[in-house]
Amino acid sequence: MGSFAYRHFGRRAVTMLARKGVRVVGLQALPDEHGSFLNSTTGYVVDDNGTSRVLTWAQVLQRAAS
Repeated sequence: MGSFAYRHFGRRAVTMLARKGVRVVGLQALPDEHGSFLNSTTGYVVDDNGTSRVLTWAQVLQRAAS
C-alpha cells in the first residue's frame, strides 16, 4: 500500500482496510459538479477484493469502519 495511504487515513484505517482485502493504490483528481477540474477534489483508487473503484476520502473511511 502506498505510503500516502498512511498519511491520508492513518495506520488504524489502513489496517482495517487490509483486513477486509481493500488496498488504496493511487490518487485521482475528481471534477466538481460542473465538470471542471479547477476545483477538483482528491479521489482514491481502491482495489476492493479485485474490483477497482475510485472513492472519496469519506467513502474510504466509511469502508474501513463498516
